[in-house]
Amino acid sequence: MAKKSNDVDVEALKKKVLPIIRIAVLGPKGVGKTAIVNQFVNNSFEPQYEETDDDIRRYKKVHDLNCSPTDPQYVVFIIEDIFPTNHPDLVRESDFLKTNIYFGTLENRQQRFKEEQKNILEFDKQIYGYIFVFDGNQNDSYKGLEEPIKYISEYCEKQRSFSMLTTKKVIVANKSDLIEASSQDKVFSKCKSLEKFNIPTRFVVSAKTGHNINAVFEEIGKQILQDQKLDMIDKAWLTEMNSLIMGIEEYRKKKSQGNGKNDLSNKKGGNKGFLGCGEKRKQFVADDEEEDEDEEDDEFKNLQPYPGMMEDDKEGCNIF
Repeated sequence: MAKKSNDVDVEALKKKVLPIIRIAVLGPKGVGKTAIVNQFVNNSFEPQYEETDDDIRRYKKVHDLNCSPTDPQYVVFIIEDIFPTNHPDLVRESDFLKTNIYFGTLENRQQRFKEEQKNILEFDKQIYGYIFVFDGNQNDSYKGLEEPIKYISEYCEKQRSFSMLTTKKVIVANKSDLIEASSQDKVFSKCKSLEKFNIPTRFVVSAKTGHNINAVFEEIGKQILQDQKLDMIDKAWLTEMNSLIMGIEEYRKKKSQGNGKNDLSNKKGGNKGFLGCGEKRKQFVADDEEEDEDEEDDEFKNLQPYPGMMEDDKEGCNIF
């Protein structure tokens, strides 16, 4: 049986180093964000709608960007399916924040505002690309993207370090299966208010049929890999990794002598801070705050020699 071009050749991936691409999927409630991710990761569609009630659902997939058995370009996608931007709970939270920001004391307003912005920015620094989704079958659905695109474009990216690449952005109109074929080319013509954001990469897709789903992730993945600033990020990570490895060796010496305990976990982000884990993600993912020493020992054994990249094992890409 012939191997499909988008199937992962596990044997070919053994001992290879794969780039990790972090993508966030944003959009209003009910537009099909989870369905799009599920179609890409699992090649399946669940017709029964279940609302995403967590802050984030994380998915991982090893994928060939070239879809070529002769010239594959495997990467690891880490995809964040984010809480709907217009969810009722989010609206209530916004009202609560508005009350605290505008009607509290000046000091309280400033402190609360800084805390909220910091949480968002810390998350944004870990994302390389955003996929903004709206319902192409609903006339006004695209309007729900205006605020998140504006915020990310105008505020978050200004706060990034000079060495951080500019996030790539794609706008996706989902549910093409409900749109007449003759009208699909005109879907974006009505989205005049999105023109000001200058995001030329756009797709009309169907999470139900799979139409254009792979193309979305492959395009944004290629754009990210082509960004020259990725080299700067890799160098920064490599420097931090070398320091980390030296610290681990010192830790092991002390551990073998029974004279000390691990101090690395006290650093910001824990002993995997260079991967964007730990403290930075505390608002969005309910991670355990404490690990016993045996678990930390296992983590040290599995650390790879090149940050931002993970080696594959027999069961697939060994991430985190």
